Amino acid sequence: MFTSKVTSAERTNRATTIAHEMAHMWFGDLVTMRWWDDLWLNESFAEYMGHRVTDDATPFTDAWIDNAFGRKYWGLTADQRTSTHPVAATGATSSEEALQNLDGITYAKGAAVVKQLNAILGDEVFFGGLRQHFNRHRFANATMQDLFTAWQSAGAGDLGEWSQSWLRTPGIDLIQLDRSGEMPVLVRTTPSEHPADRQHAMSLAAHENGQAWSSEPVTLGAEPVAASGATVGRSVVLDPADQTWARFAIDDLTLNALPGLLPTMSDPLMRASVWNAVRDGVRNALIDPAQALALVEAGLPHEDQDSGVTALGRFAIETLCGSLLKDAVSGLQKVFVAATARMLTAELEPGVQLAAMRAAIASCADPSQLRGWLSGVELPAGVRVDLDLRWKTLLRLAALGAVERSELHEWLERDRTAQAQVDLTQCLASLPDEEAKAHAWDMFSGAVDATNHELDAAGVGFWHRGQEHVTAPYVGRYFAEVGATAKVRSGYVLAEAAQVFFPRRSLARSTLEAAQSALADASLDHSLRRAIEDETDDLTLGLLARETFQT
Repeated sequence: MFTSKVTSAERTNRATTIAHEMAHMWFGDLVTMRWWDDLWLNESFAEYMGHRVTDDATPFTDAWIDNAFGRKYWGLTADQRTSTHPVAATGATSSEEALQNLDGITYAKGAAVVKQLNAILGDEVFFGGLRQHFNRHRFANATMQDLFTAWQSAGAGDLGEWSQSWLRTPGIDLIQLDRSGEMPVLVRTTPSEHPADRQHAMSLAAHENGQAWSSEPVTLGAEPVAASGATVGRSVVLDPADQTWARFAIDDLTLNALPGLLPTMSDPLMRASVWNAVRDGVRNALIDPAQALALVEAGLPHEDQDSGVTALGRFAIETLCGSLLKDAVSGLQKVFVAATARMLTAELEPGVQLAAMRAAIASCADPSQLRGWLSGVELPAGVRVDLDLRWKTLLRLAALGAVERSELHEWLERDRTAQAQVDLTQCLASLPDEEAKAHAWDMFSGAVDATNHELDAAGVGFWHRGQEHVTAPYVGRYFAEVGATAKVRSGYVLAEAAQVFFPRRSLARSTLEAAQSALADASLDHSLRRAIEDETDDLTLGLLARETFQT
């Protein structure tokens, strides 16, 4: 029986975070950026080195796998929004503006681009340039040009064209397989609003029924490249080793074959690449959410990485069932069956079992089943309900309206910790009644004091599918009142609260129009504008997916 309430991926994240912070001893402390527009000199490098050192020098060898399932998709999403910005030379004129760019681009994309540069230069030149940079500018400030001068001195050659395309130009390329001609070709499409001539060094994996996966290296630029491995009848995975930064469209032949192919993919990086493409396809209305749910049903019972189980569960529960699918009830039941199946077969994989158990709890619609788990009975071998699972179970009961406030407070008395207080706040905000929503809203407006973590928990718990009878009035109130929150909080907390309380479950044209009207207000605080703009982008795409596939 496991006694820890963290998965192996969460342990890896902790190790990576420690390595990340240690990297700041060099990237940020020993040598500090001269101005905020070079924030990447701190964060992108620390993000890369955190994962690199964790993977190279610790027992946590799944750092890049966890990054692919989690951090990378965060960055891919950020790089497609209207608020996208370059990794470097962002043009930030103040610390407030720079703070808004502490996002998936500065961290995840920046780390991916640095990783790519390391692959191009090799360790000798890459680290040789860094050592020169640190020696020249120790205990002082430096710029991007200072770093590139050091790399060139170490033997990198001219990196001007590379840095212009990857570091100074925002946006992300779309790579897809075109099977329309005699020979399948790979095609790269760069964003029209941010054109760039990027070279992608990657690979292509192909599969034919009854055969193993085979891989071939590919370098793709502006011109289409022949994909010799993608012959007739062969399914293809693009960038299976997670080598480049791009979006990947899944061709129809491969997409239709994926339910049977997923169990054949033994490489977790390949699966992560596939799932990033699936999630991106749903986000951009290229893949039917119902088809994506079928893929989760097929893939989740066979996923052997707890970061993968976590990512699939969240995608299915929060994105597909939480917003896009018309029939969320039957959708959640399918997720529950798949998660339970994985939970029952993972007795010897405690991290996977814990991740599957969390997904099963979050998708369970049967209060009696949840009560059974809460009491410690009806549990699969290897599972023990600790404080973390207890509060996750209580949260699901609260969202279903199957627990009383008094009972939630009684559980808090048994677990007097700061985390339990935050969990209680989310549970209370999740109850499907007006009292719950009014109290959470008072936290948002500032009428009721709350810690930063409690405020975040209240926002996450506020909006639930199926609770529209109590949350509908708050859609309009959000846009009418969000501007005033700048009077009660500021900076990161201001933007975070605006983001978590945004009515993302309300996929309606009226909600989009209200959001656009709020953004038209020139007096809107900059931090609020960025948060609302990002959420409005997601809302727009959610509406497009619903209208495209009539989900």
